[in-house]
Amino acid sequence: MDKENNNPEEIIEEVVVEEEVIIEEEPAEEEPEIVIGTSKIKGVAVASKDLEKATEDYPIVLNVYEDFFPVNPGDPVKSPQDAVVSMDKIQIVGPMIRIIEYFEPMTNIEPIEEEQGE
Repeated sequence: MDKENNNPEEIIEEVVVEEEVIIEEEPAEEEPEIVIGTSKIKGVAVASKDLEKATEDYPIVLNVYEDFFPVNPGDPVKSPQDAVVSMDKIQIVGPMIRIIEYFEPMTNIEPIEEEQGE
């Protein structure tokens, strides 16, 4: 009779939890942070790919220090962030921001110069 009391959703949740544990045991490869340039303005550094579908009807919500980083002019911008959005183009919602338009890679970023001697 125990099998009749098993809820299929509970069984699925158990399987998903077990799979997540297996995935978490594998070492995660992190991409090295590479400085791609410096911010030209005060704003937030974002990954342009996160904004591809941003519109007024479909705003993108990003989390601070996960998806975006506050920057001032001259601050380094590190990958995967590749664009800086000015403060007047965002709406702050607690520790998150809303953006309603797409920004191309290298928007408001001064690229770093190649190292001399190479």
